[in-house]
Parts: sequence; C-alpha cells; structure tokens
Amino acid sequence: MQKIQIAILPGILGGIFCLIGAAMLLIPTLKPQSSITNGNHSSECNINWKIPVKVRGWCDWIDKYALNWQLDPMLIAAVIQQESGGDPAAISKNGAVGLMQIMPGDGKALIFQCISGPCFSDRPSTKLLLNPEYNISYGTGLISDLLEKTGNLRDALRAYGPIEVGYIYADQVLNLMERYR
Repeated sequence: MQKIQIAILPGILGGIFCLIGAAMLLIPTLKPQSSITNGNHSSECNINWKIPVKVRGWCDWIDKYALNWQLDPMLIAAVIQQESGGDPAAISKNGAVGLMQIMPGDGKALIFQCISGPCFSDRPSTKLLLNPEYNISYGTGLISDLLEKTGNLRDALRAYGPIEVGYIYADQVLNLMERYR
C-alpha cells in the first residue's frame, strides 16, 4: 500500500502544477502589456491604458514619432483611434490610407484637384503609407507642420481632417484625448 501511495504522489503533484500553470495562462495580469500586438516591444508607453488595444499596439511608434515631432503621444493615439481604429490596412472611400488616414499621392486621391494640379501629388504612395511605422511618422510630421502653420491644435486638426466637416473632426479628436486621459 505504501508503494502505491508513493507512486501516486508524483502524479498528483504533476497534476497540481499543471492546473496552476493553466490557471496562470487564463488569469489576466494586473498590469496591461504595453505592446499588445503589431511587433512593437517596449516595457513603457506614454499613452494611457484607456486607449483601445488596437491603438495601444502601436505604442512604440506613437511614442517615438510624437517625441520626434514634439507632440503629445495621446494626440497621435487619438488621431489613430478616430481615423482607423488602429487598423493599419484601412482605406477610406476617398482614398485616405493607413492608421492615420493620410491622402496619398496616387490612387483615388488623384481625383482631388487644386489650382496647380492634383492636391496630394507631393504625398507618398499608397503602398508606402500602408507601412504602419511610416504612416505614423508621416502623419505625426504632417500634424506638427499644420500646428506650426496654424498656431493652435484645434485649427491644425481642422486642417488635418476632412475639409467638409469644419471643426467637428478637430473637436472629436480633442474629446478623445480628454476622455482617454
């Protein structure tokens, strides 16, 4: 009888450790991971954890280019949330591309004509803008340039967003920023 009990003990202990391991995989950690998906791997993130996971997944690049262009990372996260919901393959009905929905120099954007020709002819290609890092870098730079030209964030966002909606777009992004703080 004693040999049977000794033989059963390792099996019982193994089962207990197996259950503990499975439970640890199923129980969410108390602190969210900073880089959920998308190949970004950082232990710190300067955007709030209230931002949806699909946007937080781009945290490293949001932080990098916000710092590079001296903008609030929460602003860039809010623009991405508003524009694409974090979908790097998003293409609007008007042809805006990627995470920050930037009008490219090709594709559907060619139908938009300005006095001197196609309005977006100096923009990168659709293919390039579908690269998430490039999209965040370019979009953040674009917002920075507009902020410098207009002198305030609301006007810069109005110029960044769809022209036909006036300040509605700017106010939506600013509200997202505040809601996620």
